[in-house]
Amino acid sequence: MKSLNLVKVVYVLLVVFLLCVMVSCHQRGKLGDGQPSSVNWSDSSFKRLQQLRYFYNNNLHDSLYRQVPLDMAFHMKCEQWECYYYTWWILVNDLTFSGHADGALEEVNRMHEDATKRDNSYGIAVAEDAMGLAYAFQSNYIEAAKCYQQALKAYPQDADMTLLNSIFMDYSTALRHLKDYQTMDSVQQQWKVFLNTKAAVIPQHDKSALYANWHFKHHAARFDYYFCLEDYAQAAAELDSAQHYQLLSGGSKLGNLRILGNRAKLYLAQKEYEQALAACDELVEKNKEAKEFSYELRQLDLRWEILEGLGRYEDALAVHKRYKLLSDSVNKANNAEQLNELNKRFEIDELKAEQERTTLREIIMVSSLILLGLIIIIFFRHRAAKRLEQKNQELIIANARAEESLKMKTNFIQQISHEIRTPLNILSGFAQIVTTPNMELDEEARQNVNHQILENTDRITGLVNKMLELSDANSRTIIELKDDVSAMQIASEAVTVTGIESAGHLSFEVLPETGIENVMLHTNQGAAVRALSLILDNARKFTAPAEAYGHEVSVEQKQRASLRLHANGNAVQFIVEDTGIGVPAEEAEHIFDEFVQLDEYYDGTGIGLTVARSIARRLGGDIILDTSYTDGARFVMSLPLS
Repeated sequence: MKSLNLVKVVYVLLVVFLLCVMVSCHQRGKLGDGQPSSVNWSDSSFKRLQQLRYFYNNNLHDSLYRQVPLDMAFHMKCEQWECYYYTWWILVNDLTFSGHADGALEEVNRMHEDATKRDNSYGIAVAEDAMGLAYAFQSNYIEAAKCYQQALKAYPQDADMTLLNSIFMDYSTALRHLKDYQTMDSVQQQWKVFLNTKAAVIPQHDKSALYANWHFKHHAARFDYYFCLEDYAQAAAELDSAQHYQLLSGGSKLGNLRILGNRAKLYLAQKEYEQALAACDELVEKNKEAKEFSYELRQLDLRWEILEGLGRYEDALAVHKRYKLLSDSVNKANNAEQLNELNKRFEIDELKAEQERTTLREIIMVSSLILLGLIIIIFFRHRAAKRLEQKNQELIIANARAEESLKMKTNFIQQISHEIRTPLNILSGFAQIVTTPNMELDEEARQNVNHQILENTDRITGLVNKMLELSDANSRTIIELKDDVSAMQIASEAVTVTGIESAGHLSFEVLPETGIENVMLHTNQGAAVRALSLILDNARKFTAPAEAYGHEVSVEQKQRASLRLHANGNAVQFIVEDTGIGVPAEEAEHIFDEFVQLDEYYDGTGIGLTVARSIARRLGGDIILDTSYTDGARFVMSLPLS
């Protein structure tokens, strides 16, 4: 009993000491900078913001991600709310332009909730603008325009006006994409009033360059408006005004590139091809210093159209090929950069966690030197360490699964990119052939072009439909059971949809059991047919080595597949068997996961079985792989009778 009481006393002393150490550390954290109470927090926040802008403008993503949480904590402590929300806005924009759309939307929702909770109008306006940019980056200009409109309404009159100018510009761009020219004109007129009134109150020493830059952006937007209306004379006047203010603002590299690009576009629209070509050449020279891939792609795109206008078709074709190669290389580089940045963010989070663990260890070490009861405490900590080790093992397993999932998604993105790019390149090539002036095609060639265009259009449409089905499968929405249909009719429609009976490499047959013709199901006919057709597609594809590896298949080498219908208690089983490559027993559940492909030589995206099982389960049934069958693969889809 005395020993137990001693343990309790020592434990209480340790807890009290740890609390004292943590309080002391907390006080040092609050006062350790040694700054007096008279510090000008506004200037300090502004300097931090300037440094963050430098990271943002120079694409120093790693430095930006490390700095943002530190700066936001500082601004919150000093109650510099405009700097606080503007810092958050920079983070969201960097995530958006880096291609991390999900992360950007997650952050902007948190920002909006935070600003609403604080009833901060500036924060709400900034969040709406950031959300509009995220939508615009996904080409959802309808939602983007709504966000920009809300941002203008919420923007406080006494706040810094730099961001307000950007909101006007982004709103105008979204309306241009929507071809809502009437609203676009109204917004730009409102923008002009802002420039002539509210913008005039900025300090005189900041006025020249900043004010000129705002006017440059306004006139550049007005150029877009008149260009869309095909009022080229007024568009040229606005472009001249934009160039005037660009020079007054100091002549930024991107501003110069924008003016040259618009100048070339204007010449092209007016069919002044020689002047357009000269503007393109100047754009190339200016971009050698700026090194902006987007403008390099833009001048190649313009040059291709200009050379076609001049009748220099061979040169135009060469430029188009260069454009395609550069576009593909930029996309690959962007994908690699996005993955690297994502990994860096995980490393940063791990570094912060390690710093916190290090601090905790230091506190424990200090306390162990002072207290004599360390040996007794070790016993209790030993048991905790056991539990921690178990948790760590679980985390290691979870991390391995997450890495595997990320790898599968990366492979899926690459596969989708290939699946889309191939038919698009074919369509682009045939479009050039068909639209080339004086190009004559005989009837056989014309029919071949027509067949290829229809086939590749259907290929893209089918891929998009599969992606939509995957999205619906993940939603877990209930499918309405509205049809009374026979099991044979479901089987017949699925066979017809897949065309498996006419597959040249395959011998296929339907084997209904006796009496199955009279069995009726209360289900959703379309969904049931779709689920069964996906399994039949699987059987057709994985019994086709000729399609996968390029071999010829003789009649004697034909594979076999069958669809058997069997009534089992309160359910009907649709059993699809084939003599293809089969599935290892240990992969029986794994193959139903998203993006899983066990053999990379076969075409596909790895989502067919995922969608099929999701549909079957939402109909009250299921799909399983029968691992007892070893001559290929046997999938069993069960649907309830009622």
